[in-house]
Amino acid sequence: MIKFYHTNGEYGFLSNFSRHSIVVDGLSWPTVEHYFQGMKFPSEPERQDRIRRAPTPKDAKAIAWEEGGSPRSDWDEVRDEVMLAGLRAKFTQHPKLKTALLETGDQELAEHT
Repeated sequence: MIKFYHTNGEYGFLSNFSRHSIVVDGLSWPTVEHYFQGMKFPSEPERQDRIRRAPTPKDAKAIAWEEGGSPRSDWDEVRDEVMLAGLRAKFTQHPKLKTALLETGDQELAEHT
């Protein structure tokens, strides 16, 4: 099993916090984490934009958790699809990451938090 967490580790590229931008539906997001947090608020374009422009993935997450708003009502149903879209974007838009991911073979990957 490959366990990853910190972005500076050997498998840090697997982290949603790794600094690899993605483009989804014509919008550029600095990290998968930015995208994931932003997709919680499709009916709040100002908040979503603040998340997208946050300087770090940690800041993006903090904005998503701020008081005064709540994630979309179907979030529990769509969250896995949103994550999959972000990860597909990351590993198809960055060929070196795709190669590194494929080199992990059949090993199980787990975020070690």
